[in-house]
Amino acid sequence: MMQSSALLLLAVLLPFASLLLALNPRWQTIYRYCLPVLPLPALLLALLAEPGWWLEMPWLLNGGLWGLDELRRAFLILTALLWSVAGLFATGYLPDRKLRRFCVFWTLTLAGNLGLTIAGDIASFYSFFALMTFAAYGLVVHDGTSQAHRAGRIYLIMAVLGE
Repeated sequence: MMQSSALLLLAVLLPFASLLLALNPRWQTIYRYCLPVLPLPALLLALLAEPGWWLEMPWLLNGGLWGLDELRRAFLILTALLWSVAGLFATGYLPDRKLRRFCVFWTLTLAGNLGLTIAGDIASFYSFFALMTFAAYGLVVHDGTSQAHRAGRIYLIMAVLGE
């Protein structure tokens, strides 16, 4: 139980902690190669934790409840694998001049996606969903072209209507 709780917190908090790498432009190469590693605690959690346990956090919003059941486990495995593969692809895909911006929005979107997968209460779920949704806008527009900004506007309209 304690190991699962630690992995759960690490899975959600590690992407937030990696934002510190964005503070120094010289660390962006390190940041790039962290992308495929950041989802791995979530993958370990999904593979090692027993389903049916919950981490209660009464101090969080209206009382946070995070954990795993069989359905969340399946989604977490798929989500973590997909993010790791996407992170591996992104390490060689992006030019250095736009890398830091991409990495920041990538890790925020990752944190939101992992968080909503393990959320068991509505406040956590919606908070992580909103984080994922609006951080993904940064991924859409990260290269700064007019086409990217148009796609970003369309994305935001669709995201807000979808909510």
